[in-house]
Amino acid sequence: LRFAAKLLTNIETRRASEQRQRDAEHAIRENEERFRGLLDGIKGVPVQGIGADGIVQYWNLASEELYGHRAADAIGRDIVELLIPPALRHTITERIRRMAESGQPVPATEDWLVRNDGTRVLVRTAHAIVQLPGKDIELFSIDQDITEQRKVEDDVRKLAREKELMLKEVQHRIKNTLHTMGSLLSLHARTIENPEAVAALEDAQSRFGSMEVLYDQLYRADDHGSGLVREYIVQLIERVTDLFPFGDTVKLELEIEDFSLHAKRLSPVGMIVNELVTNAMKYAFHGHTTPKLRVDGRRSGDRYTLVVSDNGPGLPGSFDASTSSSFGLAMVDALTDQLRGTVRFESDNGTRVRLEFPVS
Repeated sequence: LRFAAKLLTNIETRRASEQRQRDAEHAIRENEERFRGLLDGIKGVPVQGIGADGIVQYWNLASEELYGHRAADAIGRDIVELLIPPALRHTITERIRRMAESGQPVPATEDWLVRNDGTRVLVRTAHAIVQLPGKDIELFSIDQDITEQRKVEDDVRKLAREKELMLKEVQHRIKNTLHTMGSLLSLHARTIENPEAVAALEDAQSRFGSMEVLYDQLYRADDHGSGLVREYIVQLIERVTDLFPFGDTVKLELEIEDFSLHAKRLSPVGMIVNELVTNAMKYAFHGHTTPKLRVDGRRSGDRYTLVVSDNGPGLPGSFDASTSSSFGLAMVDALTDQLRGTVRFESDNGTRVRLEFPVS
């Protein structure tokens, strides 16, 4: 009796175990059907499932619409032969092998794939791996057609390049126009004898030169809306001093911190420097055996300080910048206001002009 009872217990235990296994298999099938039904219901998102050997096991309706292969024709075929152009087949085969062996999906990829009619489509693919109990590993691809998106991006890049070329051409033409106008003023100055008229023409030529230097820098820069302060000011100072016959005898000491400044602010800075350097060349160095011009530029936080100084005789004792009738000084004052800055004139073993302004 004990043996019979034990036998019955074993039979009941085995039946219960078999029932649990059948229930588990049923649940797995239900989950698998639910999973595939979910994929089938995703409209506009092509999804394919393949085995570790690359053979198609699942193909949803969106895949039919994108690639032109019916599910009945795609399932059972090698995905590489079905969609992949010859040049990519080795790469894709290795990708499938790597995912199957590691059990880990690779990062999203972008590839040109081939439709049933031979046309190509650019696809961004996210990868997923499913390993159900008792089932072989299955690799899923979730695709997105980005052909039109890439075309739009390419068009935008093309337009940006065309705009950049057009902007460079405009800047080049402006620079040439400024150079031409400065040359005309120089030629005109040679035809007249009135010293005041000659000086006025030379001043105008120098101001055109200031703008020409700025446009030359913007023309060559990657960012056409801004320029480097040091490069601009150094070129400008050298340009102004070269206008004077004794310019090569002036010792230049240039300690200018470099940073990028928007062209709308760099332009008035250049015109101010042009005026200050021109004034120094005109009035500070006549009869001087060791003329020296020093320019210091320092940035501190959001403010920039530029100091232009010479070793000339200094300013007259009666000098007052606020009441001066000089057109150049009036322009310096107006440009300083435009920069929301301050300018101060000092006389100490020469003339020193201190300009301070916010960089933004």
